[in-house]
Amino acid sequence: MEIIIAITLIAFIFWVRKRNKKIDTIFIGEDNVFLYVNKEGVVSLKYAKISLDDGDRIHGEDLSYGGTRTYLKEQIIKVFGEKELKSYSEKEMLNLVSSYQKKYSVNEKSSSNKRIVNKDNSYEVCFTGFKALEKAELINLAKTKNMIVRTTVTSNINMLVCGPTSGPSKIESAKEIGISITDVNGFKKFIDTGEI
Repeated sequence: MEIIIAITLIAFIFWVRKRNKKIDTIFIGEDNVFLYVNKEGVVSLKYAKISLDDGDRIHGEDLSYGGTRTYLKEQIIKVFGEKELKSYSEKEMLNLVSSYQKKYSVNEKSSSNKRIVNKDNSYEVCFTGFKALEKAELINLAKTKNMIVRTTVTSNINMLVCGPTSGPSKIESAKEIGISITDVNGFKKFIDTGEI
């Protein structure tokens, strides 16, 4: 974990040196650096270009690991401004992350493949904008994880996975309802880690 934080920190330092603006909040359309606690209680440093603000969540590209990610605003612990970020050495940043981690208990991931979210103990996903073969592969992957696959966006859907030819209607419906929106990389990361 410390190696991942160190590598990410080096990328952040490079980013800070080329930035001219101070960050004291999340900026849409720009690179942002912040501490985030995921649903398992793990605190990590995030480096992301945020493209959309949905009120209670933000969406953007994870610049450290790639792929589109959704972050709940209430789980953002601290946003770094340029001057503040420059003031931390690598060791100080690791200590800062550790000090925040002490405030959160880490939940062990369930060994079950089932993602329990809805009142009927199911996780529902909808795929849009994919070619038939790729969509079939994604549907099979979802079903191996005991997910329910839907063809339309409803309030029961937990995640909308968008492909390269996604139309605006399903995306707008998902935003209105407050559904997590991601791409294929974000979906695969969710399958692997449980983190959106």
